Amino acid sequence: MCRDWVAMSSRDIFNLPGSGGRERDTVTPHKIAVILYIEKYARLRPKYWEPRPHVDCEHDISPRQRKATSLMTVRLIQGSDMKLKELLDVVNDSELLPQHVTTFMSALHEMYCSGVDKLLTLFETVEKFTTQDNCLWTSVVGLYLRRMILAFRWLSFSRVTRLYQSFQDYYKECYGQDILPSCPPSSANQPKFIQPLVKLMNQLDGANMMDDTSYDIQMEDVTHGDEENTQSISENLPNMAENIGDMTEGNILGNISGNIAENSILGNVAENLGSAAAETSLSENADMTVCSAEIMAITQRQDNESSEQVPSGLLNSDGQLDESNINEQLGKTVNRSTGQLDGAANVSTVHSSRQQAELFIGQQTALLQFNEAAALTPQQLQESIRLLLKQNPDLAEAHYLSYLNCVRVKEYNGALHSLLRSYDRALLHRDTSRAEDHSKGFRYAALNLAALHAQFGHKKEGVAALQEAIRLAQESSDHVCLQHALAWLYTLLPNQKITLMKRSFVKSSELSLSYLSSLGMLNHVSQLAQTQATPAQLLQSILRAEAVNCQHSLVSLQHGAWGLRAALWTLWGNATMNALCSQLLLQLNTHHTTAPSIYYAAQPTCAAICNVAMLLASRGDYQLAGEVLQHAREQFPSHNQHADLWMFAEAHMTLSDHLHQGHWTLAQCTINSMATTQPIHAQYRECELMVAKGELTRASQLLGKLQKKEDLNVDLQVKLLLLESELLVISGSSTTALPILVEALALADKHHLHYLAALTRLHLANVQLQLGLVQEAKDSVEGGLSVVLSNGSVYDQARARLVTAKLQISDAKGNERKAKLLTAARSLDLVQQLFEKVKAFHRVRDALYLKTRLYQEVGFSEERNKSAYEFRQLEQQNPCLSFQPSVYSF
Repeated sequence: MCRDWVAMSSRDIFNLPGSGGRERDTVTPHKIAVILYIEKYARLRPKYWEPRPHVDCEHDISPRQRKATSLMTVRLIQGSDMKLKELLDVVNDSELLPQHVTTFMSALHEMYCSGVDKLLTLFETVEKFTTQDNCLWTSVVGLYLRRMILAFRWLSFSRVTRLYQSFQDYYKECYGQDILPSCPPSSANQPKFIQPLVKLMNQLDGANMMDDTSYDIQMEDVTHGDEENTQSISENLPNMAENIGDMTEGNILGNISGNIAENSILGNVAENLGSAAAETSLSENADMTVCSAEIMAITQRQDNESSEQVPSGLLNSDGQLDESNINEQLGKTVNRSTGQLDGAANVSTVHSSRQQAELFIGQQTALLQFNEAAALTPQQLQESIRLLLKQNPDLAEAHYLSYLNCVRVKEYNGALHSLLRSYDRALLHRDTSRAEDHSKGFRYAALNLAALHAQFGHKKEGVAALQEAIRLAQESSDHVCLQHALAWLYTLLPNQKITLMKRSFVKSSELSLSYLSSLGMLNHVSQLAQTQATPAQLLQSILRAEAVNCQHSLVSLQHGAWGLRAALWTLWGNATMNALCSQLLLQLNTHHTTAPSIYYAAQPTCAAICNVAMLLASRGDYQLAGEVLQHAREQFPSHNQHADLWMFAEAHMTLSDHLHQGHWTLAQCTINSMATTQPIHAQYRECELMVAKGELTRASQLLGKLQKKEDLNVDLQVKLLLLESELLVISGSSTTALPILVEALALADKHHLHYLAALTRLHLANVQLQLGLVQEAKDSVEGGLSVVLSNGSVYDQARARLVTAKLQISDAKGNERKAKLLTAARSLDLVQQLFEKVKAFHRVRDALYLKTRLYQEVGFSEERNKSAYEFRQLEQQNPCLSFQPSVYSF
């Protein structure tokens, strides 16, 4: 059984990277509960010198229970203090030995009822059974117990008494104030020879509000610093009584001012409240003797410091410290184990050591990268960081976490300030005696500054910061920094992207930088998609990147590879493969190693959900699309840095719905909201709105400005050409639209944009029919109809069938004309249904108008009257705002 705790490395748990020096531990009520938890399990588990119990023994511990207990022990040792209710919830949710849980809860109850002597006995008992078990003594748990025993030994008797009272409050907070009415008060449970000392200490209690650690450091001078010969608390009670009697008011105030001046870790009280606590304690002890001149000077200095450091929220209307405000502020803490705000947390549970702070920072940083929704909300995380910095002002990592939190909510000023503060703290506290590269902090600071500018689109400033980082990296021959700088360089520079990307992943492969190598390959593929590269070449490059991802378990890039596949299939126009890749991405088993209930969720995940939602909306299933988007809202709340993806998808679907129904005002509002994140796409959709409204002049002007922009994607260039041709057709210039459509078709075929090429052929067929080129129109329809019907949206399918009906009408000649016209008229029923499914009522009107004319020509008066009546009902129920019938447009 000793392997359960020996296997844990003490170096990993207590000596985290970046921790500066050893800290003095503090005993809190939560740590007393942890010691009880460990002590009860140590008594239940079989010792290595004892025979193994029978398999069916009631007290036998299964391997699953041993593993759960070991993991729980590590979590309690590493984590920060929790409320008792939270601790019991965590224990009950784990697969622990039931008898262990029962004895642990009984021990807590007994500790609450038995008084201070039970607390003294606990540490003596723990020390005895720990020294007897050599396996436990040398394990991580033994190291933790030895540190707690040493910290408890250095506590004065007044601090022991207050510690027990804090434990009682800690227990009452969980079970309520009226628990155990038969239990005598804690003072009655104390030994009789201790009560006079308690009474004496209560008189001085008001001026003794400093931290356990700081007070015990002062007590080292009183006890002449004899740490090696320190006895247990019960053996040193007479000496403590003498020390207490020798303590004067001046000494107490001197200790308080010394603790404030040294800025020691106050555990439960924030650093800027140290002088406030001393001032409050003085005001409560008005019956103390008159202060000497030295004490008055100290008090005056504390008043000056408190006026500068104490927040305004702690002062009353007279400008004095308000004790109720202080207690309220101290109660508003954040529990680092659960990430929730505690409105009335016990002051003793606020303490967080440097190791615990670094663990919290590491966990939150990993969650921000792995699954942002599982991390604390921005407000809660910033409050937690503020509390950590009050207890550990030199913690540079906390400022960097604040920087990530600000980038998360796109707050530029806060992100820049936190980034600079993080590197300032790191440089101030570096060890100058060590022979190390002192410029490393500067070049990585410049690199992070460039990344910050890139996040906010400041390309000029980002390139300038990158140049500084590259210069410093070249001076130090830091190839790793150079490769990271190159990755940001091809992101910021507008030209030579493909060349820089190729250099990046080739050199990263040589340096075994697997992440940068795979990332460079994927970026290279996305850039090649805008060239004439074939789909086979692009998919083969993705396979090479995925091989690197699988070899090194790069979860984020695995999602990125599938997301890139989905984007490529969308570009090529295969909606089925887009949906398949998106669903495979969502089905990847990417749970966190330490938390199986947390799965990877970042930008590719949100994009995949939006792909599924937009595909459902294009099929006319708006309700299902809304439910999928609701899942995206829950997974990526509005404060999430990837929330703009589902916001854009929602705006895109809403805008299409408004354009179909002819709600121009609502469509314009949606375009304005879309312009904040996607300005180019918003301008393109505004051109569509102007064409639908009949504002052809304004639409032509805006279209010309868009076509002059540089770095437009190939698919957007083809869409702009199609929209220009549609504008010309509506204005009656079908002949002028013909060369534009030919140019769009050539561009789409050259870049393998199969769906856009099919749409272009249908546009071309519509123009050819108007010009009387029936055979050419027939060839165009045959070239694009199958692609649109298999991968197009419901709206595009309806338009394609409408063009096919027009082709049948134009091709109907001779004796078979009547039969062909009747077939075309009946085929328009399906066109009408498809347009009604997406609520495109103005196009339903076009289908009814054409169907009525066909029935009139073939002599079907009853069907003609029915179609005319439907046309009239449609006009009354859904008055169309289109400026003219669009029968001649595609």
